[in-house]
Amino acid sequence: MSTTKERLAELNALRAKAGMPELASWKSSREKLEASIAALAGAQAEEPEAQAEEPEAQAEEPEAPAEEPEAPAEEPEAPAEEPEAPAEEPEAQAEEPEAQAEEPEAQAEEPEAPAEKPERGAIGRLCMELLETDMSYADIVACVRGRYPAARTTARSLASVALDMRKAGVAVPGRRPQASPSEIVVSWSAVDGAHGHRTFRTLKRARTFAHERVGETPELGQTYAIAGDGVCRVTVEGATLRDLFPAV
Repeated sequence: MSTTKERLAELNALRAKAGMPELASWKSSREKLEASIAALAGAQAEEPEAQAEEPEAQAEEPEAPAEEPEAPAEEPEAPAEEPEAPAEEPEAQAEEPEAQAEEPEAQAEEPEAPAEKPERGAIGRLCMELLETDMSYADIVACVRGRYPAARTTARSLASVALDMRKAGVAVPGRRPQASPSEIVVSWSAVDGAHGHRTFRTLKRARTFAHERVGETPELGQTYAIAGDGVCRVTVEGATLRDLFPAV
């Protein structure tokens, strides 16, 4: 059985193919990881199927002109019975509209290429599943629209769904806002599920806030700092972990 690290590598490969950023780590359950892989793989698998139907429709068009050579085949008989020759020409010409009549049928199949409409509630269920992972709003929007191109999902609508899910008792991970160039956002989360974030305009205040949560010399990961007792961890946007913890 593959490990979480190997499955995360598969998820990152699918995300790279979809033009999405890679995830450094996976913090949720293995089931949510499998759900994310299945969602991305399903979205990418539907695109070739839609494109594969178009050549079938176009492949039928050459069959129509195949009937036209039948008309010239009757012309050598005309000199033997000159009065009957003019009577056969309308028959040859009469076949041309039939050949042309088949072309709209071939073209009529092209609209079948777009994917079928999703089942009622399918988009909402997919959004709720992805909201329980550590994917950002932007990644979730890209995943949903990749699977359902007609979806009108936005980061704002996802935030509203996440709020309703939390009111219903679902543990939806918090997603910090994107900092402006002049702001530093420090986010924290604890093992008991508590979490939050603060926005600062100076590095000094952001550093003081971070030290209050995990101390001056926490253990540094690739994207987070965690207290020595493992109770709380901190992430930062608008600055680096080394900016917050210069003593480490």
